[in-house]
Amino acid sequence: MTEARPTDELRREHEKGVTAMRRLWEHCRDRPPVAHPTWAGHIASVGAALSELRSLLGMHFRKEEEGLFPDVRRMVSEGAPAVDIIASFFQDQSDEDLKAHSLLRSRMAEMADLAARLQSREGHCEEAAKELEAKAAFTCDLLERHAGKENTAVFPLIERLLDKSQMSAVAERMQAIQASCAVMLSDE
Repeated sequence: MTEARPTDELRREHEKGVTAMRRLWEHCRDRPPVAHPTWAGHIASVGAALSELRSLLGMHFRKEEEGLFPDVRRMVSEGAPAVDIIASFFQDQSDEDLKAHSLLRSRMAEMADLAARLQSREGHCEEAAKELEAKAAFTCDLLERHAGKENTAVFPLIERLLDKSQMSAVAERMQAIQASCAVMLSDE
């Protein structure tokens, strides 16, 4: 049996995040009319699911941004010039991933603002509900593409580049990040 790698953990988080995002989008799409008695409960559950998803993805993004990418960049650059092409590829991919993380965070914040407006029934709720559904669809697509690219292009490269001790160092950093996220959540 092969030893678990930190990239395996990130893949599982991708799967969990994509599944939760799909459910959120479906929930936004299958909404009751604003005047329906179940509207308040529906939109409250959308807000709760969104909050949970933001926490999950926030921790996941930190694991990649703080625990994986900096260490991999450093480890890859230490092997230069033999891996200049790989280092260049990884630099481009990680920069692209960081931009995707930023866009996903932004879209999730926009959805949270819309959900809060809908909970308070502020403004034109039907238009806001349609906008929330559209943002959820866009965010779902972006997250699926982003996770797919990392799972099939970025992570396999990392798995080939890093030795066992380097993978262990990345895993330790990711565990520390997860622990700090758990402490922050318990303080809320």
